[in-house]
Amino acid sequence: IVGIIVSGTSCTVILWIVTAGYQRERQRLTALNEQLSLSEARLSSLFHAHPDSVVISDSTTGLLLDVNRAFERVSGWSREESVGHSGDELKLWAEAGARERWLHDADLQGDNSPVLAQMRTRSGQLLWLSLRTSHLEFDGHQTLMVSARDVTAQVAAEHAVSESRAVLSGLLNSTDDLVWLVEPREFRLTAFNDAFIRAMKQHPGLDVYAG
Repeated sequence: IVGIIVSGTSCTVILWIVTAGYQRERQRLTALNEQLSLSEARLSSLFHAHPDSVVISDSTTGLLLDVNRAFERVSGWSREESVGHSGDELKLWAEAGARERWLHDADLQGDNSPVLAQMRTRSGQLLWLSLRTSHLEFDGHQTLMVSARDVTAQVAAEHAVSESRAVLSGLLNSTDDLVWLVEPREFRLTAFNDAFIRAMKQHPGLDVYAG
């Protein structure tokens, strides 16, 4: 231990220097804390204002660490009811093993790639969601941040189109006559039956395709 003996004016000067330095450091730390609080407030505001449902969960246990307001609105579960519980406990997944399949697909696709999954709301309604996943550290935990967009209407529309095409194909192929459909303005082929294809194959070099 090294000691310095001072007295009188010298002691007063040293105390003033120490006090001034302490005050400057305290002011600097206070300013940093204010900036940090402001940044956290802005991030929280952005998190809750995001139009898609956003969930932060523990990557190992699946426990929900935070959810935004869009999640509350879409799922029917409040933040207080959700945090600390897993998706399985809240019965968010449409069927058993869905989370494991989603994690497998998300790992194959990579971060921020959309993966389609079916979820269940608190009321029991089934929704199709496009899930995008990011890995990050949150409060010392390795976590998954998942944004979910409701694409139920889009999936239903695509399913209806697929069904309509199947019905049309069945009707076209219910006869051995040549049947084809064309777009009236440009006379582009839009659909045809198997009999039409067989007839066209009798002409080598002639490729037939819709559009």
